[in-house]
Amino acid sequence: MQAKITVQTDQTGFCTYRASRGFAFNSNLADLIDNTSTDARSGSIVNANVHIFVLGTRKGSDALAASATYWVGVTCGTDSEVAATLVTRSIAWGNTAPDPIPFNTGKFGNTDYPVINWTNQQQSYVDPVTGVEFWRVTSPGMMSSATLNLAAQNSSVLGVPLDASGTGKWASLGNISSNGGSFSVGSGGASDKAFVPLGNFTCPAGTTFAGWYPKCTLDDLSFDVYCGNAAVSGTTLTLQLSIDGGQTVSGMPVTTAVCPTSAPVKLADVLLDVGRIL
Repeated sequence: MQAKITVQTDQTGFCTYRASRGFAFNSNLADLIDNTSTDARSGSIVNANVHIFVLGTRKGSDALAASATYWVGVTCGTDSEVAATLVTRSIAWGNTAPDPIPFNTGKFGNTDYPVINWTNQQQSYVDPVTGVEFWRVTSPGMMSSATLNLAAQNSSVLGVPLDASGTGKWASLGNISSNGGSFSVGSGGASDKAFVPLGNFTCPAGTTFAGWYPKCTLDDLSFDVYCGNAAVSGTTLTLQLSIDGGQTVSGMPVTTAVCPTSAPVKLADVLLDVGRIL
């Protein structure tokens, strides 16, 4: 995003510009530091007493943000500085015309985009092509892989299983959460459901799952499913999430592979998409 500044003056020579984000001056924008701050620079037009200066260069960190307020001050010759504020335009809808990517052989990937500050997460950046302002959400190493502890490996995560249908078709129901250590026996059909509560576990990094926290979000739950000694060939198990204690189901059901008629084996790691129901 850029702003065209037009100045009329009776002073000779080039004019000097200052500009800051907001309604008052605090420090010059990167564009004026990187590319000089007078209208002697490339892209400016000086025609007699009319000076045209383009603020914001569409490369690196020098572009202006869309829908943002800027303070601009201009000094020409011996005249006092004249200041004003401006608001850049919003990004236009429906503009599908491609723009060239800023090129810089000295930057990663040869693209001239803002350099990310990995220390200050509050710092904002401006896409030099569109003017979109954005902030860094995460960074490498925010959560060490050494701290990860999968929920399926934590015995306290799975609560005491319940006969959700009340049909009594499940024997040794508590063994469902043993992770292959021992087994429950189901003698019913598709309408005979068991409900396994999940404990209120926290993020492995020690943070919370409440609300939205970019360092640790819950997208999927993985379960190890064991089955065997099927009395009927083609028997499968279906897993589905519930957010009301098993009264109703949420999200998409996931059906396992066919249970073998031989001894129980681990069928698969079943992945349930939590992001679709939260």
